[in-house]
This record gives sequence, C-alpha cells and structure tokens, in this order.
Amino acid sequence: MKIFLFGDSLFDNGAYVGNGPTVTASLEAMWSAGVERVARDAHVISNIPYQWEEARRIGLNPAHDAVVVSVSGKDFLNRLHLWMEPCPTIADGLLQIHEILSSFYATYTAMVDEMVARGCRHLVLTSIYPVFDMQRIEYMVTSVPTRVSKTWAVTAPIINLMNSHIRAEAKRVGAKVVDLYHSDIEPNDIVFGIEPGPTASPKIAQAIVKAMRVS
Repeated sequence: MKIFLFGDSLFDNGAYVGNGPTVTASLEAMWSAGVERVARDAHVISNIPYQWEEARRIGLNPAHDAVVVSVSGKDFLNRLHLWMEPCPTIADGLLQIHEILSSFYATYTAMVDEMVARGCRHLVLTSIYPVFDMQRIEYMVTSVPTRVSKTWAVTAPIINLMNSHIRAEAKRVGAKVVDLYHSDIEPNDIVFGIEPGPTASPKIAQAIVKAMRVS
C-alpha cells in the first residue's frame, strides 16, 4: 500500500530543514511500499481538491492506497488575527470563537466527506501538534510582539477543540489518526514557531507509520 501525503508544510517541510531530512524522505526510509507527496507548504483545506487531482494524475488508487491528510494548521494561523481582536464583552468574545470554530468544523467535515465520497478506503487524518513559540507566530502575523500570554490563553484550548473535532471525524468515518499532539515532538524540533524542522521529520514519519499499523 503506497502512502500519499496531502496537506500543508507538515509534510512539505523542505524549506525548513536545511540539509536535514524532510518528512517525505524520512517516511520513504520507513515505508518500503512507496510514498508520494502532493502536500504543499501554505496550503489549506480549500486546496485539497487540487491536490487530489494531482494525486490521481500520478497514480493514486483510492481503493488501495493510503491517503494521509494534514490540514488545519495553516487554517489556524490564517485565523490567528481574529483571536487577537478585542471584544467589548466576554459574550462577544465567546460568540466570535464559536463562529470561527463552527466555520472550521464545517469546512473540515466537508473535506472528510469529499474524501470518503471519492472512494478513500484508507484515510488517515493528522492532529495539530502544540504550538511552542506563540510569541514568534504572533509577531509573524501582526509585526507587534505583544499580548502573547493573552493570545496563548485563547489558542491553547482552541487547538484542543480543533483536535477533538479531527479525532471525532476520524471516528465517524472509520479513519485512522496520526496523533501529533501526543507525540514526542519537542520545542527544539520546531522552527519559525510552528514549522517542522529536520529533527521533527523522522518523528512525524514514525507517527505516520505507527498510525498505519493500527488495525
């Protein structure tokens, strides 16, 4: 069974490893049946249909091959500025969080349903690993390194809620989960606040192989 990697920079991390191994190269060394990557850095959930077309062109057999999907990290980053916007009341803040999460839930569920409708019999979803350098990420988004403790107080539970939805979707459709949130990825494995560096690559690859071997 060949593995096809869909998604974002979690799998397309060549720009962040220097001369070190990428996730794809690490996985190829562990999975003899073959690995193909259609994931692209900076892609989000809405890019998955285009990645599907590319995967089909290079030989994806959805009834036989494994489709491993990592999206939501960049969707989270693209919404980060919304988490930091001031709200006049607690109720307004909770409503804003509800609306943003509801949008993510609906978009992610639609992506999963589309994968199933396309005949994926071996679907594997990937959870988000913890964000280790919130100050670096906030500066990248706003150019103003402030309010980091406030932002993290909101985003930590948000990541947990997003991961809960990913796990629930996997259970709903009978997919497997690469649980990176509880993996052995450490802060020094991550570059630019959230991107997987060279030491993260074999850990992510090992987590994929572990998920694939779960019966």
